[in-house]
Amino acid sequence: IRHPNYGGFHFRKALGYLASIREMLTFGIKSFSLGLAGKVSYNTDSIVIGTFIGPAVIPFFVIPAALLNILKNLTQATTLGFLPFFSDLHAKNDRSAANSTYLTNSRYVVGMAVCCLLGVGFLGPDFLGRWMGIEFAVRGKAVLWILLGAYGLQLLNPFQNQLLTGMG
Repeated sequence: IRHPNYGGFHFRKALGYLASIREMLTFGIKSFSLGLAGKVSYNTDSIVIGTFIGPAVIPFFVIPAALLNILKNLTQATTLGFLPFFSDLHAKNDRSAANSTYLTNSRYVVGMAVCCLLGVGFLGPDFLGRWMGIEFAVRGKAVLWILLGAYGLQLLNPFQNQLLTGMG
């Protein structure tokens, strides 16, 4: 991009590019760390279960977790679009609009997700039985309900990542 045929662009301190690059790198490192922590958190469950209980039990955890992961992905897809909105409100220093949006839309997302959680709780074991076999329905039911409870608590604050990431 320095070549005149491609715009002759040069980074100069006077134009503030270095400060912008530093800000983008800081944001990128924070976002990368958040994503990495989520992946490590999600993937270490099977390693811990396999180490302490045995590898034969891992499928009875992974299959119910995969069913619940569909609901997690739906919730994340619903809330992800608010990230640039919260970032814009933070840049404008409009805390009242951010709080109002956060509280109002959290109610909608929690309401939708609680209905889905109840559906998975009631229909999940039967679905596991039809999908993977009766043994998964019997042995995976308790795991599914424990994961539903844990995810239900996490779901009470669906926009935490978007709001905090939007604020940098």
